[in-house]
Amino acid sequence: MINVKVYIGPTIPGVATHGTIYNNGPSRELEEAMKKEPAFKGLLVPVDKLSVVITLALAFLILHEPVTSKNLIGCGLIAAGTLFMVL
Repeated sequence: MINVKVYIGPTIPGVATHGTIYNNGPSRELEEAMKKEPAFKGLLVPVDKLSVVITLALAFLILHEPVTSKNLIGCGLIAAGTLFMVL
């Protein structure tokens, strides 16, 4: 099984770029950064945990679903819950 993760932290030149997808482990630079600063481990999120948020974003962008405050609040709560579980 492929271990796909997304880096959700800020862009750090020479280490990682926000939104980068890693298959079967992070880059060498990111691994070194995680050894020096363990907090980086929480910024690599398995894709399956973000799938609901990604699905909602695609529905808004591609299918032109209406963006209401109710939808945004729900999406924000799901994203916050995902980050809370990871951190």
